[in-house]
Amino acid sequence: MPNFITQFLALLLFQNYLNTLASASTNDSLSYSNLQKDCQDLFFNVTIETTTNKNISLSNVSLQPQLNQFIQDAISTNVIESAIVGSFNVSGTFTIGATLCDPKGQKPTTIEHLTHGIPHDRTYWDLLIGNLSWVDVALAYGYSTLAIDRLGVGQSEMPDGLNIVQTGVNIEIANSINNMLRAGQIGNREFSKIINVGHSYGSYITNGLGVFHPSSADAFVLTGFGHAKGNTPALLMAWDSVPAHLSQTNPALRSAPSSHYAAPMGLNSLTQSYFHYPQ
Repeated sequence: MPNFITQFLALLLFQNYLNTLASASTNDSLSYSNLQKDCQDLFFNVTIETTTNKNISLSNVSLQPQLNQFIQDAISTNVIESAIVGSFNVSGTFTIGATLCDPKGQKPTTIEHLTHGIPHDRTYWDLLIGNLSWVDVALAYGYSTLAIDRLGVGQSEMPDGLNIVQTGVNIEIANSINNMLRAGQIGNREFSKIINVGHSYGSYITNGLGVFHPSSADAFVLTGFGHAKGNTPALLMAWDSVPAHLSQTNPALRSAPSSHYAAPMGLNSLTQSYFHYPQ
């Protein structure tokens, strides 16, 4: 993936909701949708030590024409690189929303720490459609799961989406969460083994965790992660993004910092990007 697209995905956080899926083909013999489980939604504060972020100076993109031009520039030019005017250290405490699940009546000591991609939130790990729940499969194999909303997404805190919500901060948050899991600060028990699982952009974070904190987890799983670059511009255009504070399909996004967050236009944008018509 070219540098300008990688930085665009890392620095312009697409805050969005998971739309209701109308239909999907299922195989009942593989379905875990009836698996009994104990799940709880959590909020916890995560403190990170110093990490280095890029200081990015960009014009305001709070209006639709400005955002359109920014996306076009990000696809065709080095707009991100040229906007970097230095670096600065970031440390602090951030509130993270998450869902912890255990097999019914069990308390495993091995947990999968799940990090989602763009433009979704944590809920897609546990879809209630056929056999599409990653959580149910993990629980069936005797693991617990912790699905988090990345910083700036879903129920997690929404700080400056340009200069704070960067890949390095997400990596440090993932490492701090692992430390909290081992110390018994999440879920009221100590987890002896941690498997970090990423999907799409979440795999970039998980990969970075393995590079900078290799002992943080016992295993790293990268899904939806590759270096193919041909379809990335088409995907960015297909999202048909709008400034989050102008979202008509999800009023909850209107509280987002006006110039720092964007969201796909709606159901049709995501359908065009991700789904094939049922056969």
